[in-house]
Amino acid sequence: MSEQIQALDAFATSMQVTANNLANINTNGFHAQRVDLESGPGDRGVRVQDIVEITKEGPLVSQLDERGEEITVEASDVDVATEMTQMIQDERAFEANAVTLASYERMIGQFIDEMV
Repeated sequence: MSEQIQALDAFATSMQVTANNLANINTNGFHAQRVDLESGPGDRGVRVQDIVEITKEGPLVSQLDERGEEITVEASDVDVATEMTQMIQDERAFEANAVTLASYERMIGQFIDEMV
């Protein structure tokens, strides 16, 4: 059961990182992050190994500075398609672990009911 809880936490963290990436899509100079997952203890479950900043450069865009002069700055490197794909994968994995956890709790409840 703790493997499912650990996995729920890992996928929730990944969804939070994805949400942060999408929230900063219009922030110049922002670099997206990704969550690296690894197997849990004894190769059971999944957990967050690391949160890594993606170092690819964003596109260069022109904008006006506070004096009204045109300057070139690096835009965000966030790719909406990549982030949405990641969010869907995390959501499905989260749902699968939640269903497994709910089934386990239901089985334990039935077992206790039969013992009493």
